[in-house]
Amino acid sequence: MFFRGGLKSRELSNDLIVLAPSRRYRKQLLLAIGGVVAVVLLGLAIRYFELNYIPDPRLLEREGEARALYTDRETLRAEYEGLRASNEALRRNNEELAAANQQFQTANAEIRASLEKAWMDIEIGAGIRAELERQIAALNEQLKQANEELEFVKSARKKP
Repeated sequence: MFFRGGLKSRELSNDLIVLAPSRRYRKQLLLAIGGVVAVVLLGLAIRYFELNYIPDPRLLEREGEARALYTDRETLRAEYEGLRASNEALRRNNEELAAANQQFQTANAEIRASLEKAWMDIEIGAGIRAELERQIAALNEQLKQANEELEFVKSARKKP
């Protein structure tokens, strides 16, 4: 053989003849592949643990904000319901007040009409009274004159 560089054919039998590589390399290759798979599985397990069991601080902060918003929403909803009930009560009260106002306006119009009638009666009564006082004064004047005439007539009859 030419690759042995001039060795005698006798020395050829002293060396081992290798027909297939040894199992030692196969075991090393399987061990290296197993190590890589183990490292990858360990990394995946750590990532799974981080994602599922260790909370993210940003996520905790967002959850806190969401809880605060939910609480605020519930508070605002309760306030809204209270204000809506108050608004309904005020609307009903306003309707009642409008009806009462209408009744008061009707009663006020009736009272004004009766007041105007009474005022007119008072003015007529005052006018009648003034007229009657004037007539009484005139009659008293006529009575005085009649009495004077009567006195004059009586005194004229007594003198003979």
